[in-house]
Amino acid sequence: MLANSIVSSSILSKIAQHYGLPFKETLTGFKWLAKIPNLWFGYEEALGYAVDSKSVNDKDGISAALVLAQLATDLKAEGKTLVDLLDEIWERHGYHGTKQISVRTTSVAQIDAILSKFRDATPATIGRFSLTAFDDLEKPQDGLPPTNGVRIRLMDNIRIIVRPSGTEPKIKCYIEVITKDRATSEKIIAELEKELHTFLS
Repeated sequence: MLANSIVSSSILSKIAQHYGLPFKETLTGFKWLAKIPNLWFGYEEALGYAVDSKSVNDKDGISAALVLAQLATDLKAEGKTLVDLLDEIWERHGYHGTKQISVRTTSVAQIDAILSKFRDATPATIGRFSLTAFDDLEKPQDGLPPTNGVRIRLMDNIRIIVRPSGTEPKIKCYIEVITKDRATSEKIIAELEKELHTFLS
């Protein structure tokens, strides 16, 4: 089973689909990913990887580094590099650019007020991009348990998730933009980052 948390890039689900492998999405945190039986590869946006859940049922940098070293060795034998492999993935599925915005807050009330900007007056556009879908994650979504946060889709290639941090007094915003190339993705992310700061303040 391949899995990642809801705020992580959607690229893993597409890789799993391409190779006909089972995939599951969870709420944020390895406490959720670790519950998945027969987890082959688990990934979270906050740079955590589980590649051998039978030995370490949690994120583990040492085992992940060993797997990456083996992958690099196998690719070198084929005359390829890790960058070449990434380029092949982006060519097949589109470049998936991501960015996290984190804003420190002073109270739970401030976090609730920020989320209310999206829930009570859902914007029809953010910048020049039109809203195409809105999910209040406090209501069950796609088999996920309820959690405090919102998910926004703009056009057909942009996903934004806004949620409180589970460990700090912060509101977090996760942007994913899928385009044909890195430069275009980064340009759109920069635009969205400026627009979203007005909602997060």
